[in-house]
Amino acid sequence: MKWISVDDRMPEIGQRVEYYFAPRPDFVIQEHGTFEGYYVDSEGKEWRGMHVFVGDEGGWLTGDVTHWREGSDKNETDA
Repeated sequence: MKWISVDDRMPEIGQRVEYYFAPRPDFVIQEHGTFEGYYVDSEGKEWRGMHVFVGDEGGWLTGDVTHWREGSDKNETDA
């Protein structure tokens, strides 16, 4: 499966994916998890630039993911 930029297309809400982000140019983190949609503030405004991914190992990211690809587990995405 090819990597897809979040600028080109987002997964479906609830879709299991593999994703990555780079907090620094020399440090890339790659994980499996679920796309949960977009951040909604206390006034109910949805922030499309603040996409939410929840990792299988716990934790979540808001707006940090740069690329994703389809696949629910490591065996599906390593090909």
